[in-house]
Amino acid sequence: MIRPYFSYGSGTPSVFPVGDKIYFEWRYDESTLKIKPENVTIEVCRNFKDYYIVDTIQGYRNPTKYVWDTSKWDMHEAGFPLSGGDYQIYIYDERGRNNITDGAGRLATYTASMKMYISTASCPECNGAPGTAAFSLAATLMTSALAGALIYLF
Repeated sequence: MIRPYFSYGSGTPSVFPVGDKIYFEWRYDESTLKIKPENVTIEVCRNFKDYYIVDTIQGYRNPTKYVWDTSKWDMHEAGFPLSGGDYQIYIYDERGRNNITDGAGRLATYTASMKMYISTASCPECNGAPGTAAFSLAATLMTSALAGALIYLF
């Protein structure tokens, strides 16, 4: 994942304000990704029980870019209101989120934890949270054919 930077393995999830844009960008390691994805789905999950597909990107692009404008999130249509709290982001290919079989040379599901908050003047939980500026911190999404196209950050 090139952006946003999800604090992988640090135990501290990245924080995003509800109503802002979240910019996603990643690059595939084409030396290990032998079977290119037909499509890639970005899915959000709250409390490991409520799942909603943000979007499905058709075709293969390297690098891949996507902007999730949470200000245009139709909470009623989605049946999934965005609120302050803990979320997980999943990015996976046409085989689905739980694509653990037949993975050699394919994209494995990428998972990251994040927090979202409602921006208010008095939000003690939001101290140190990023503002409305675009996120452009760097990390890299890689795949490994040897382990079923494992995805990792560095």
